[in-house]
Amino acid sequence: MAGDAVDLGRVRRQHLQPAAARADLFEDRPWILTPGPETCPGALNSVLAAVALCGAVPVVMEPHAHDRAVALVSHAPHLVASLMAARLGEAPGQELRLAGRGVRDVIRVAGGDPGLWTDIVRSNAPALVEILRALTKDLEALTRALHALEVAGPGAEDAEDALAVLRDLLARGREGWAAVYEPGGGGPVREVTLTVPLAGRPGEVDRLLHAAEESGIGAEGIRLSWSGASTELSASLAASPAAAESMRRRLAADGWRVSVAAAR
Repeated sequence: MAGDAVDLGRVRRQHLQPAAARADLFEDRPWILTPGPETCPGALNSVLAAVALCGAVPVVMEPHAHDRAVALVSHAPHLVASLMAARLGEAPGQELRLAGRGVRDVIRVAGGDPGLWTDIVRSNAPALVEILRALTKDLEALTRALHALEVAGPGAEDAEDALAVLRDLLARGREGWAAVYEPGGGGPVREVTLTVPLAGRPGEVDRLLHAAEESGIGAEGIRLSWSGASTELSASLAASPAAAESMRRRLAADGWRVSVAAAR
């Protein structure tokens, strides 16, 4: 596929506009409700009715459980991304020229508004402390292992122990990745190539990205590039067979042209 790679975040920002809104924005998306002792049944029922009208899926959680959940899946990842991005901010320009998609994926959320995220993190500090302490223990164990590898000779017992720590961390990281991207066990990855005409269709890219996310395809599984021979934007999406088929059905029903590559 010919063409230059397109920065996903920049393209998405350019297409965030009122025309990008759609009727199924909340369809099948979780809508978290955290009623407390003071919540009256009538108020809760009214909110549940509103959720149903939007096509969302209501999820009732205890407030503390909600705080722990969003600390784990949103707030702590944002802080970790910011920590890594801060290191990059101090790096020489020559080193930053080597930055590829991997590091861009890691730090993507660090581009959020610092003032807004200060308020968010402050409001959920107790839940975040618990997660960050666990992360600190893992980092300390990893640092000790790397130091042992540095000073130990090849085949030394200390080196083998350090390698075991490193392998365990990477294996647990792989398990966490699979829990998000391959819930229930994933099969082979399939590539889906989408051809998206942009002319006269405001918000096209953003609708495409929303559809991908709702089908279980994250931003790291999407590659956008301009075609050198036309005015179209092509998107290649790598996903599990189930997510790929969900994406294909949804886009085909909306009139998109979808070509599906063989599983690999």
